[in-house]
Amino acid sequence: MSTDPIEATHSGLHKILIEIDSAVPQPEAISFAKRMGAPIGAQLVGCFVENQALMDLAELPFASEVSFSGIVRPLESERLIREWGAQAGQAKAAFAAAATDIGLEWSFDVKRGQPLFALIESAEQQDVLVMNTGNHLTSLSDIGRALRAATA
Repeated sequence: MSTDPIEATHSGLHKILIEIDSAVPQPEAISFAKRMGAPIGAQLVGCFVENQALMDLAELPFASEVSFSGIVRPLESERLIREWGAQAGQAKAAFAAAATDIGLEWSFDVKRGQPLFALIESAEQQDVLVMNTGNHLTSLSDIGRALRAATA
């Protein structure tokens, strides 16, 4: 199968990329994908991004994390990788169940990088990108600028 979005559109293969930023896909994103994808039989593609900046921070000798209860411990890259793996596994299972419930084929990708830019890079190969903009630390105007730059 082709990954070129123009060829994919001509061949009838449509893909909807959904940002997965937690262990459970956003119900609004799944609902939107169902309304948009079901009539054309689109495939849903979940994308979970491991934040490279957090990994870089974990490499610093003074990096620490503070729990809600106030416990301070070193930020360790090995633990971070394990936690991301567990989160991605839970997210994949939940995404698969949600896609199956609405009757659409699905796939799931795990990337590492800057979340917004890794997602936009993945979006180059898809027909539609569904983002959870309310959950980003990035401002909406910056997201808009990045999307315009990616599609220019």
